[in-house]
Amino acid sequence: MADKEYTPYQQRIIRNYYQNQQAIMLQRLQEIASELYLAEGKARGRLWQRAAAAMEKLHIPASRIEHLVQTDNPALLANVIQELWKKT
Repeated sequence: MADKEYTPYQQRIIRNYYQNQQAIMLQRLQEIASELYLAEGKARGRLWQRAAAAMEKLHIPASRIEHLVQTDNPALLANVIQELWKKT
């Protein structure tokens, strides 16, 4: 894909995506956190996996991600999201 030439419009879309990637990931993490409050069983486990992947992309330390996933507490995840919003 690196050797493919993009139109100026496509280049602008790609550039905007990467410039806003942190905000996109943070919004996705917020959506996952709200879903975690209602989820049960296997669905809850899958949501935590998605949350962990989003947190990795937001450069949260692995030890903190592991702690959040092990505690299985959406309120703690909400606190992390608040911290991240304050940084942006």
